[in-house]
Parts: sequence; C-alpha cells; structure tokens
Amino acid sequence: MHKVKWRMAINLFLLSLLVVGQVLAAQTTNQTAGTQANPPSIDLGKLVQPIRIDNETFAASPAPLSNGSWAYLIYLNGTPAAMAVVTQSGDGSQKSRILEQEYEIRPALKEYYSAVGYLDMARKELAAAHALIGGMNAKEVGDCERMMGLSNHECDSYDSCFQACLTSQSICTPAAQGVGKSFIYQLWDYENRSRAMADALADEKRQYDATNSDLSLYTISIYKSSLQTVWTAENGLLAHPFNGWMCKKPFYDSAISSGVEQHLTKAESWIISLQGDDNMAQKLAAATAQREERNKALAQAADPLNVNALIGGEVSPIMLVGIGIGAAVVVGFAALFAMRRKKSDVEKKEQKD
Repeated sequence: MHKVKWRMAINLFLLSLLVVGQVLAAQTTNQTAGTQANPPSIDLGKLVQPIRIDNETFAASPAPLSNGSWAYLIYLNGTPAAMAVVTQSGDGSQKSRILEQEYEIRPALKEYYSAVGYLDMARKELAAAHALIGGMNAKEVGDCERMMGLSNHECDSYDSCFQACLTSQSICTPAAQGVGKSFIYQLWDYENRSRAMADALADEKRQYDATNSDLSLYTISIYKSSLQTVWTAENGLLAHPFNGWMCKKPFYDSAISSGVEQHLTKAESWIISLQGDDNMAQKLAAATAQREERNKALAQAADPLNVNALIGGEVSPIMLVGIGIGAAVVVGFAALFAMRRKKSDVEKKEQKD
C-alpha cells in the first residue's frame, strides 16, 4: 500500500514538472515571437553618435535576424552609412553596436535584405516582365488566321493548307485562284510563323513559372534565353508579305523588349543584394571607419588635453589612482613649501630681534 502511494506521489511530481516545463516553454516561445515581431526600442541618437556629425539627419530601418537579434541599416543624410546589430536579452537588457568589419557586415546585410522583402521585389519585377511578354500575343494574328481559314482546318502541308483556304470562300479562295500555288505556300508559311510565336510564348510561360518558383541569377538567365525565340518569332511575323495586304500588320509595341530588359535588370539587382552585396558591405565598412576616424580627429582638435573624457567619467581605474596620487603629491609639496616659508619667516624675525 505504501509503495502504491509513493508511486502515485512520484508520478504526480513528474507530471507537475512536465506541466511547468510546457508552460515555461510556451512563455519562452511567446517572448521570442514578440521579440521577432517587434524591434527593440533603442536610443538611435546615442548609437550613431560615433559616426555622426551634429548637422546630419539620421534614421534606421530594422529587420530581424535568424539568431533573434535585429539588424539596423543606418542612414545619415538619407544615405546608407552603417549597419548596427541590437541584441535583447530575456531580462530586457540589450546590447547594441555598429558593425565595423566587412566580414561581419556582409552576412547581416544579406539577412537584412531577405527580411525586408528583396526576394518579393525581385518577383514583382519578373512578373512585370512576364506581363509585357503577354502583349506579344497580337490580336491581328488571330484575326488573320480566322479570315484565311487557318482556324478551321489544319495547315501543315500544301494540300491541308489548300483545304483550309477553301473554308474561307469570301477571302482566301478568291486570292488563291488569282495568285495560284504560291499563295497557298505563303499561307502555309504564315501558319508556320504563327505557330512559332505561339510555341515561343508557351515556352516563355513555362520558363517564367520555373524561374518564379526558384528565383536566382541562374534561373533569370535561363528565362532571358527563352525570350530570344519570342523576339525571333516576332520578327518573322512582321516580315510576312500578308501584312498590309491580306491581313493587318501585327501590332507589337517597340518598347516591350527594352521594358522587359529593364524589369529583369532590376530583378537581378534585388537578387544580387539578397545573395550578399559585397560592394555595399565594403562601402558600409569603409564609411564607418572613415566617419569614426573623422570624429576622433575632430574631438582631439577640440579637446587636445582630453578634458571632456575626464569630466565625463571616461577614465580607467588606473588613471583615477594616478590622478589621486598626483593630486596628493601636489598638495604635499604645497604644504611642505608653506611650512618652509613659515619657518624662514620665523628665523628672519628672530634675527631682527
């Protein structure tokens, strides 16, 4: 009976420990989630003081890092000038510092870019390029195919194209009777060029979907390559003799190719930043070092004896001991000098008497 009671007591004790552990874990998770969701409150003015001069405006854009810290891209006069990291402990205390070395700025910058949505920005640019390509499906080509009977019958040989033409009694058949066999061959060629455009647009759509799901500089380059068939098919349709004679010339906006190139270049720039912008890391490291040296030189010129540091308490314990000993020595010498002077005055007075 006693053994049963002891076992029950032990089981209850273990169960209580489990419950407490789960509660603590939940609290820790909530605290972590809260920390990740909201950047810590910092004294930005104090943080940027070592690299800022009085008349410069300052601002910072925060983003969470994977280790629970926060990265702050610091802007001075509207220009990126430094990268800072702020770490907040569970007790509310925090440590903040400006990153000075390129090797530590680069990974923080990469995570920062990812957190602020650079991948989303790249996808938006890719989508904008894809939308422009959609305009290459010219209405005039479909209208021509319907008028010439190509939408009613297949056209992949002379005979099949002739049969397609016969389905258009009011337009294609009279033209074929007047021109002869060469007209059917031209009709066949038009169908081939139209199919080339349709195939090119279908390939572009497949490459777009693949690139969008795995966005990188490499997949963007593959997507760019797929566009060459679109431009080739466009030129082929524009050069066909049916344009302006039997059919309306397809309208292709001349700005499409340059617009697509601009969007893809922007997408690549976002990806470059996301993968780790070495140039920006170098610039931030150089700017931070230059600004710190400048401010140190200005402070030294304004306070050559470093009085502000002494008044401000920025003194090591050894320096304080040295200052105390020095003061004691000065006071001692002053007292000794006063005693000797007093003794000399007494001796002079006795000689006179």
